[in-house]
Amino acid sequence: DFTLDGTESVSITQLPENGTLGNANIFPESSNQLVQWIVNYTPDLNFYGCDEFRYKVINPNNENGESEEAIISILINPVNDLPELTFISDIEINEDGEAVVEVNYYDPDNALNFNTTSSNPSIDIELNNQTSTSVDIEGCMDDSACNYNSEATVDDGSCEYLETNYDCEENCIADEDLESAEGSILLTIQPEDNYYGFGTISITADELDGQGLSTSQIFNVDVLPVNDTPALSEINAFSFNEDESTTISLSATDIDYVSLDYSANSTSENINTSISGNLLTLSGNTNYYGEGIVTVIVADNEGDVDSQDVPFSILPINDPPVLSELLDLTISEDSLA
Repeated sequence: DFTLDGTESVSITQLPENGTLGNANIFPESSNQLVQWIVNYTPDLNFYGCDEFRYKVINPNNENGESEEAIISILINPVNDLPELTFISDIEINEDGEAVVEVNYYDPDNALNFNTTSSNPSIDIELNNQTSTSVDIEGCMDDSACNYNSEATVDDGSCEYLETNYDCEENCIADEDLESAEGSILLTIQPEDNYYGFGTISITADELDGQGLSTSQIFNVDVLPVNDTPALSEINAFSFNEDESTTISLSATDIDYVSLDYSANSTSENINTSISGNLLTLSGNTNYYGEGIVTVIVADNEGDVDSQDVPFSILPINDPPVLSELLDLTISEDSLA
């Protein structure tokens, strides 16, 4: 008979390699003929295969002494895990800018394939730097299996053993070996030129094998408007005659504004400029001719400007001689004046 006097205990002589044990508690319905202990075993995260721990029963008041070491073998069956993607926060991008987002992924069971979609056709998204487990030579990669293939780079689950869940040397092994995927991908988000607005981006990780499980992340993209600089249309060099004037029609484009303001100036004191709407009028001082530069400027409502330095020539014109005013004269007969 087993002495039940409170001194009995279980001593764990070898802990499991791939899990943890709780405290060993005696089963309430134990008797002198059959004593049982309860202990909770928890496998490590994502571990599957075989594990074991060893123990002895200690009973100080039993004349037979402590028990021999015993082994409890545990088989943990694999369960397909969902792929994991890191959380992606909402993103703000300036108009005509771009954003690059790194997304980490992990799947302990399967290689992965990635897809992205954008709710807004004006917001483009591109996947690059994708890394995942690739398939090379399939075969048994367990060197303790009876049909070990030293050239295999991907285990196909074909390993054979003398006994189920044991290798040729009677060591406990996993009943299948799954691929895994771990790494990061880069998402490049680039709106179309001059676009601003809102969109939603989703990225999905799909298992290539297994049960076809998938995981998605959805985040928002807000493209903020940025004022565009107006573009002044090209103005060719021009010329006009001395003591005359010329008028030039100005034009410019701005994707943000319809109304634009024009101005002009020249470093020459002999040139006069005036603006009426988009019409630039130039004239020289009286009798002036020569060459110079006029700077034409266009500005939008937010103060962004574009300008051009435009060369011009005032051509000389021959002026008629000017006779000084003659006064009436009175002279005497037979005299000179």
